[in-house]
Amino acid sequence: MHFGFYLAELMAEHGFCPKELQRRIGVSDAVVPYWLAGKHKPRKGNMIKIANVFQADPLQVMAKAKA
Repeated sequence: MHFGFYLAELMAEHGFCPKELQRRIGVSDAVVPYWLAGKHKPRKGNMIKIANVFQADPLQVMAKAKA
């Protein structure tokens, strides 16, 4: 399972669309769809931002990105 599946689960649990996540973490419009599709993984700084937005453990988010 790639990081995009995990991110999609987090977004669904919190009622986020890609645009909302992009706005909250400050990335361009193309980035979140690439993550969701498994084409790219977020950089460490963005993983920490994702964890903060979803009140998740940053280490867990990073571990999911490495899986």
